[in-house]
Amino acid sequence: MSENNVAKPKGLSATSYLFVPAINIERVEKAFARGADTVIIDLEDAVSDSVKMQSRDNVVNYLSGADAKPVWVRINAASSNHQAGDIDLLKSLPLPAINNVIGVVLPKVEHAIEIDRVRHALAKPMIALIETPKGMANIPDIAAAAGLTALSFGFLDICEKLGVRADSEAGQMVANQIRYQLSLHSAINALTPPIECVYPPFNDDDGLTQRVNGWRDLGFSGMLCIHPNQVAIVNALARPSQAQLAFAKKVVDHYAQTGLAAFAMDGQMVDTPVILQAQKLIQKYQP
Repeated sequence: MSENNVAKPKGLSATSYLFVPAINIERVEKAFARGADTVIIDLEDAVSDSVKMQSRDNVVNYLSGADAKPVWVRINAASSNHQAGDIDLLKSLPLPAINNVIGVVLPKVEHAIEIDRVRHALAKPMIALIETPKGMANIPDIAAAAGLTALSFGFLDICEKLGVRADSEAGQMVANQIRYQLSLHSAINALTPPIECVYPPFNDDDGLTQRVNGWRDLGFSGMLCIHPNQVAIVNALARPSQAQLAFAKKVVDHYAQTGLAAFAMDGQMVDTPVILQAQKLIQKYQP
């Protein structure tokens, strides 16, 4: 199916996506209390095989609770013998509980058909994580899959499989190549702009600040977080400054008043791409 014939789900508005292991379900409320835009309840990497069943029970109990807030759920990968059980669990939820599932995070995606299978089973928005060399090679096809909402990636997983040292210049070359591919194919397929991978050192504010500034300037829409300490920095830095918003509003207002597609504003030439970018900023941050 061509990209022009695929109806894409509504875009995502979250900036910070905080993982909470399903075995520690009591942390979901704490995650929201720390300011996370949204929470991903994790049934995959953060949950060992010995506690998979208890973790699934925890998910059901949380989603069925009167005080439940809508969350994402990361299920196990297609290559895992646990994915079918995760899907069956979500399919079996009563309507009030399944309505508390915003969407599904799919790990280690390597083929578009993996997205298609989950789409048919659950009919929920999906975030695909690219975490293997094969997944990297198939980004164009994966990004075009029907039902996909956004792409992200697992940098450490990819480095391990490629034999690349993550904390090296070579590692950064690999990371930026992935980011470019995700950004390009997200735009081509009208997806929500990509979501940055996790930053493991959760007490390194300076490093996190540098990371957020990097993906924000690249046009990414948000970041996966592994610790509540990271949320405030991600939320604050991902938002445009007041000066940027004020300039965008002046551009939008001037364009609305005059209809001109090219004009000078505050010593800067403004044309159609700048106007469109200003409109997007105002729509997202000053609706």
